[in-house]
Amino acid sequence: MSKPYYIEEDLKKFGNIRDFQKDLGDKFFDWYDAVFQEGALTQREKALIALAVSHAIQCPYCIDAYTKGSIEKGADEEQMMEAVHAVRRTNLFIEDRYALAMRIDPLLLTSEYRPECPFGTFFVHGKDFNGFHIRFRDIARGGVRAIHPRDVEQFSREKERLYDEAYNLA
Repeated sequence: MSKPYYIEEDLKKFGNIRDFQKDLGDKFFDWYDAVFQEGALTQREKALIALAVSHAIQCPYCIDAYTKGSIEKGADEEQMMEAVHAVRRTNLFIEDRYALAMRIDPLLLTSEYRPECPFGTFFVHGKDFNGFHIRFRDIARGGVRAIHPRDVEQFSREKERLYDEAYNLA
């Protein structure tokens, strides 16, 4: 039997990311904490936005964390439900929607193994797949390299090489 994606106890381990790379962990948490400081939006408003987006991307860890965060920042159940329902008005929840694509800064994925920076990198997430489209010119032929894993084990194997395969095919 495969391990489920969401294990509630894992949420408590979030702060432990410093154990593996202290400098990067410190930088991440400095940024993470700064994002929720008072600014044009209150901390409560930011927590409600984070909660609504968590529902939109259907991340159980995020939903847990931002539900608790919203309550800690003074939101009540009615406000949390209103924020979540506001997100549901977007086309993200249309039943026939097949996928969501996002353009990624190609510099983020350039490395010594992939020294040539693509013109454009697109990540595509569907109901049952993830994929990449990479192009080295403004106009490019080709398509999206996607995987449709049968189980968690196959997903783990394929996710590591998906981007590299799309890069090499481009």
